[in-house]
Amino acid sequence: MKKTLRIIAFTASTLFASSAHAGPAADYVREKTQATQTAQTEWPIAYEDIARASLGQYWETASKKQKEEFVKVFTQIVKKAFVRHLEEIKGAVTEVGWETSDGGIYTVATKVKRKNPDTSTDVAYKLKKDKDTFLVVDVIVEEVSLVNGFKSQFRKTIERKGFAGLLLKMKEKLDSND
Repeated sequence: MKKTLRIIAFTASTLFASSAHAGPAADYVREKTQATQTAQTEWPIAYEDIARASLGQYWETASKKQKEEFVKVFTQIVKKAFVRHLEEIKGAVTEVGWETSDGGIYTVATKVKRKNPDTSTDVAYKLKKDKDTFLVVDVIVEEVSLVNGFKSQFRKTIERKGFAGLLLKMKEKLDSND
């Protein structure tokens, strides 16, 4: 019985050690979050991938012109949101935790700790490898995915107002200070 438990424990630790560890994506996130603390840093973002994922099924039915316009406007919205996110974590301590990889997408878990007020926020970055760097394909804050949030909002707007209505709403959002 003891031998069986040791084999199970060894197997489980081997499985977990290989699937969740600090690796190149975690090192990349650590480097970027540290750079964010000292200066404005640019995080490479896979805008078209995020746009496609955020539209879900509607990406396939959109015309080439609609896709191009959507990616252009969407890129500006995501840049604005990401800058806001980086401003929120500036001055905080970011602890980089585990990294997993599934089908070429890396997930890196972090915990952002603020001193005033004394709070922490779980943030996971989903990245894909692109040549010699990583591109952000999603940011998950307290288990809420940026992509899934957009997808839900976009679906509702498209169902009520169509694709043109979605683009109009996105442009209005860009023009506002939200």
